[in-house]
Amino acid sequence: MRYTLSDREFTFFSQMVYRINSLTCYEEVAATVLKQLQYIIPFTKGIIFQICETEPGMGLVYQNPVALDPPGQAFDEDRFMKGSYRSDWLSYTSSPWSNTFRQSDIRDEATFRDTPLYRDIYRPQDIYYGLHSILVHKDHKLAQLGLFRPEEAKDFSERDVFILSALSLHLELKLYSVLENSPCVKCRSQGSRLLEENEFHYDMMRRFGLTKREIEVGVLLCRGMSSQEITVSLFISKSTLDKHIYNIYRKTGVKNRTQLVRLFDQESSRFNAALRGGGGSIDHPRQGGSL
Repeated sequence: MRYTLSDREFTFFSQMVYRINSLTCYEEVAATVLKQLQYIIPFTKGIIFQICETEPGMGLVYQNPVALDPPGQAFDEDRFMKGSYRSDWLSYTSSPWSNTFRQSDIRDEATFRDTPLYRDIYRPQDIYYGLHSILVHKDHKLAQLGLFRPEEAKDFSERDVFILSALSLHLELKLYSVLENSPCVKCRSQGSRLLEENEFHYDMMRRFGLTKREIEVGVLLCRGMSSQEITVSLFISKSTLDKHIYNIYRKTGVKNRTQLVRLFDQESSRFNAALRGGGGSIDHPRQGGSL
């Protein structure tokens, strides 16, 4: 089904996008988005937090929450950040692109009230319905936005999903830029290193045709992890790991782990030099051949 915005809503949406793009700090962007969204999508509580992949196979880290709450009703972000309540969103956080969805679209209403998410987060904070947007740019996980309503209110509509989906296209690009270039020391120190690593991995994928999983395996191989440690870390079988290693060697032209480590080191040096204007190129992929 297609949705359209009224003239007033379209003007407001355009002004909101312009306002977001004028900001330079993650905290400012997050707070402004939440404050502006409440005028076009009614909600009682909202939160945005960063998502980071600190190590391949080690899961996701949620940090730097920014919340918008009614007076005297603070969102308990610490409990939310430290708890294991995000399994329902795994298919969305694992996606290489942004996704917007309602909590009611992915939960079993008959058992939802018995889940830790409802008991520990939703019920104590008087929320029941949720609308979420997982923000991903170039397969880099950036942030998650959540809007919430109490049970006595109606669920978020398809139109609400449409509006947030349209905004997420702008927001993912802005956050990607902000986390790399923010003047805030906190944003820069926590975001720049991860973004540079992700850019390097993306460049390796593009240059050699490696998949994201092959990059994860390659990184762990280069860090000296054993095959057993890698299978446990990535939750894959030994045969699947062997297939990934075979594909990595074939695509990069190396014959063993020593050559792979040397290749990653060389490519990392070349990438960093090009990234910082110190020479080198990141445009032309290597065409096989052993080292």
